[in-house]
Amino acid sequence: MKKQQGRLAKVLTMLVIGTLTMLAFSSLALAQTAKEMQDAHKMMSDGWKQFNDGQRMVIKGVEMNNLAAVPLGFQDKMAPGNKVIEDGRNTATQGATLIAQGEKTYLDNIGTPSVAAQGLKMMVDGFKIAQNGKEMMKKGIAMNDQVAQAAGAKDKFAEGNQVIQTGMQTIEGGAKLFLQGEAIVLKK
Repeated sequence: MKKQQGRLAKVLTMLVIGTLTMLAFSSLALAQTAKEMQDAHKMMSDGWKQFNDGQRMVIKGVEMNNLAAVPLGFQDKMAPGNKVIEDGRNTATQGATLIAQGEKTYLDNIGTPSVAAQGLKMMVDGFKIAQNGKEMMKKGIAMNDQVAQAAGAKDKFAEGNQVIQTGMQTIEGGAKLFLQGEAIVLKK
C-alpha cells in the first residue's frame, strides 16, 4: 500500500510539474505573440503615417501643377487626369478609414490577442485599398504630365513634379515599413 502511495505521489508530482511547465511555455508563447503583434502594429502605424505624409506632398505638387496650367490655358485638359487623381485620393481615404478602425480595434483589445489580431488584419486590408488609391493617383499624374508635354509646358511642372516625386518617395518608404509589419501579421 505504501509503495502504491509513493508511486501515486510521484505520478501526481510529475503531472503537476508537467502542467506547470506547459503553463510556463504557454505564457511564453503568448508573450512572444503579444510582442510580435506590438512590433507589427508599430511598423504598420509608423509606415502608414509616412505613407500619409507622402500623399499630402503629392497632392500639394498636383495643386502646384494645376496652378501652373492656369495662365497657360490648358487646365481644362487636365480634368480627366485630375478626376483619376481625385478617385485615387477617395480610394486611399477609404483605406485610411479601415486602417484607423483596425488600429482602434487593436489598441482597444490588446488584452485579447485574437481580437487585437483582427484589428491588425483590418489595417492590412485597409493598406491594400490605400495602395490601389496611390496607383490611381500615379496614373492621373502621368495623364496630366502628358497634357503639359503636349502643350509644350512640361518645364512649368518642374517644381510641382519635384514635390510629387518627393511625396512618392515618402509614400514608398512608408509602404516598405508598413509591409514589414504586415509580413509579421500574415505569418500568423
